[in-house]
Amino acid sequence: MPELPEVETIKEALNKSICGAKINSVLVNNRSFREKIPEDFESITKNTTITKIWRLAKYAILNLSNGY
Repeated sequence: MPELPEVETIKEALNKSICGAKINSVLVNNRSFREKIPEDFESITKNTTITKIWRLAKYAILNLSNGY
């Protein structure tokens, strides 16, 4: 598990490199992550834009243009 400063560094790097990028497609290999990934996750995220990246504890959270 990464340490908190590492997660902050990764969040900042992602903000610089992918914030504003469009998601063309998503591939889910395992739906049993910490919480179950919904069956329609691919269609929810397809053709959306990453609007903001923030951190909640040791998790990087991505906000999308469609409100997710």
